[in-house]
Amino acid sequence: MATGYDAITGAMQRLNPKGRGGISLNQEWAERFNTYLGMTIPKFPNLFMIHGPETPSVLYNMPLGAELEAEWIRDCIGHLREQNLATIKPAAGVEIPWSEEVLEIANETLFPLTDSWYTGANIAGKHRQFAVYLGGPLFFERLAGVAENGYEGFVLSK
Repeated sequence: MATGYDAITGAMQRLNPKGRGGISLNQEWAERFNTYLGMTIPKFPNLFMIHGPETPSVLYNMPLGAELEAEWIRDCIGHLREQNLATIKPAAGVEIPWSEEVLEIANETLFPLTDSWYTGANIAGKHRQFAVYLGGPLFFERLAGVAENGYEGFVLSK
């Protein structure tokens, strides 16, 4: 029946990486998950996710989506190396409009209203938050635009 699994965020939370100041991902995501582009997490520099929360993930062709996300990450790391930079992290506050965009698109559907693993409702005690970007190919256009604009929304440093 595939019930009880912690989809979208569960794998990352089981890894529970530590960010700046020693904050754990479980602490950071205790009340809600925050991402920028679904691939990076505020307070966690140089940490990239593939098929993270707020990406098309499970509603897109998974192998193709993973390939496109991995290529974006590869190109980003290449840019950092070319520019002799060591760190990339989401700029302060960029996760808020990103989450709002994800929810705005989702609210055009019934997905956010369901008690399902899309919202975390299948895990006792987990906060409810819609976890998937429903814009499909628009997501990859957005990634391309961010890169073309010098990794807009990110702070890059030596």
